[in-house]
Amino acid sequence: MIFRFDQFRRDTGFRFIKGCRASCEKKLREGFEETERGFVANVSAENIDRLMRAYVAAQTEELFLFIEKPCNLAEEEPDERGVVTQPHVNVYYWDGITKEQANVVLDEYGDWLINDGFVCFGFGVKGCASEIMKDKYNVISVYSVDPPKERPLLAQRLPQVAELRTAWDFFDRCHPGECFQYRKDGKNVHDVVEELLQQGLYFAERKAAR
Repeated sequence: MIFRFDQFRRDTGFRFIKGCRASCEKKLREGFEETERGFVANVSAENIDRLMRAYVAAQTEELFLFIEKPCNLAEEEPDERGVVTQPHVNVYYWDGITKEQANVVLDEYGDWLINDGFVCFGFGVKGCASEIMKDKYNVISVYSVDPPKERPLLAQRLPQVAELRTAWDFFDRCHPGECFQYRKDGKNVHDVVEELLQQGLYFAERKAAR
């Protein structure tokens, strides 16, 4: 009988969101590190919602919601060969929301916003002095002009490390990651955005995807 080393790799308890997968999942651990502009963290799927709500609860200023989602194919501009060489994302904002409204967004739409593999979203405070963002492959970024103020948000929930290894550190030509759209109850994130546009969300810009 032949055994692969992968079969004995210890499960670190880290779980990707439903809209992505990669062979490095069992190598990843929760944790955060400080950056020049704040913090970056690995957060297991089941803990992302709680971290978002904790950020919202800790703020004392007016909040805003932001969402970045891929453009539909009809919105892209192909080259002369009919090929889309540079994909874009649409960026949306909802300004002046309360903590209660932010939590309602998470109650009603958090499943799609968190689990869609292509979508980045988060909350911030007026004047962009602080933001939290869920990025691809369970990476959470916290930007702040006053990092010590936001440190307890992460330190109470995650270990701080000197050098954080995210999924991106494991990707290469032979070990890529895969992102895909999350659908539930016949609805996807494009439907979620359409519903939120009726409540206060607005289109802000279209930009090249990262």
